[in-house]
Amino acid sequence: MPKEALPGLRRGLRILEALGQEPTGLRFGDIQSLCDGAPPSTISRLVGALLDEALIRQDETSHAYRLTERARNLGVALAGAAALSERVRPAVRQLAERTGQSAAFFVFDGTACLLLAKHEPPEAFHYMSEGNANGQFTRHGFARVLMAFQPPAVQERLLSQSLLPPHASRREFAAEQEQIRQDRQRINLEDDAPGVGRIVAPVLGRGGNLLGAIGLSFFQGAHLTDHYGTMAQTVCVAARQAATLAMP
Repeated sequence: MPKEALPGLRRGLRILEALGQEPTGLRFGDIQSLCDGAPPSTISRLVGALLDEALIRQDETSHAYRLTERARNLGVALAGAAALSERVRPAVRQLAERTGQSAAFFVFDGTACLLLAKHEPPEAFHYMSEGNANGQFTRHGFARVLMAFQPPAVQERLLSQSLLPPHASRREFAAEQEQIRQDRQRINLEDDAPGVGRIVAPVLGRGGNLLGAIGLSFFQGAHLTDHYGTMAQTVCVAARQAATLAMP
């Protein structure tokens, strides 16, 4: 992200947070006071962007700015994701401690594979930061498991956006997806990063609804060859534990 975008992002979040605490809304001058002396032209552009995104609206009578329903729904969704990450975190930590490898929990956010929780031994593989996303649904081990449990229309949309794995046809990829659904796990030894393998299992709630995916990422080596099966069993146990923790 360009450095110049960060002040605007911070100010925007500050505005949304302040509006959430003021049911009657805030006027332009109130908003300007939240923004560290930024010039009116800068505040106008920021307010305009929030209006364009339908995150705020302006009352026609009072001219005060207020949160929209979309902003409130987004807040609920973010709070839900945060709560879910904390509920499943013990399962992620225990998976890493039992295997000595890096463990993580991802969810599908409609367009990408979102990292909610991770636990990394110091010398093991290191994930991106929590809250970041990966959109390579046909290459990333966690994303491939999440994709396998999506409706056909969503799978088709994701396929149209992602490149197939090397040397794989659509038919071969569809067969792999069906195998994931049957096995309830995926051992992926040719992942999106060179030399990195992943073992992932879906976390399924009541009625088989997908809650996310939990698994391991590791640097491949001969010392692990005899342990893939045991590691896969441990991941499946962690998936069941995560499902129990995820459902309040």
